[in-house]
Amino acid sequence: MNALLSDLNERVLVVDHFDSLDGLNMATGSFKAMAYGMVKTGTTEQGPVRRLPIRGELTTVLNSLVEVASDTDRHGHIDAPGMILDGFEVG
Repeated sequence: MNALLSDLNERVLVVDHFDSLDGLNMATGSFKAMAYGMVKTGTTEQGPVRRLPIRGELTTVLNSLVEVASDTDRHGHIDAPGMILDGFEVG
């Protein structure tokens, strides 16, 4: 992810986790949640984000996939690849 963010060198929101996924409508793909993470420019941290509203349509966001990282983070027993997505509304 660091190499991808360095190459991108734009201001991005790196989401660490969401409050809950209760705002995901599996029938329509509509998504809204409170995000926690870090704002970065390239690999430089600009500051933390807590309870930032984020929303979008998952089909639109996933169709706007920019990159998938080959490295993964381990969350419990789940390997989670990093993705750079475009298309979420933030704030």
